[in-house]
Amino acid sequence: MTGLAALGLAVHAALRPAPSPGPPVRAQGGSNAAGGSISGASAWDTGTVPPGPGTGGGSGGISASGGSNAAGGDIDGSTAHRGA
Repeated sequence: MTGLAALGLAVHAALRPAPSPGPPVRAQGGSNAAGGSISGASAWDTGTVPPGPGTGGGSGGISASGGSNAAGGDIDGSTAHRGA
């Protein structure tokens, strides 16, 4: 009986659709970005030019720029700085 239950679970797992990929993740300009959680990260952008158009996450996903931190999960104990 146990073998039959195990076979049923195996068939169910094999027929289940694959999970979809997570959102796109992008970091630039001294930044940190993660699809999950971030802990203890330090972002520092010493650039003096502000980020231009199109550097944000307007198309969805997770995006960080200009010395910032972005995460799809929790952010804990992290710092972000912009400027010299």
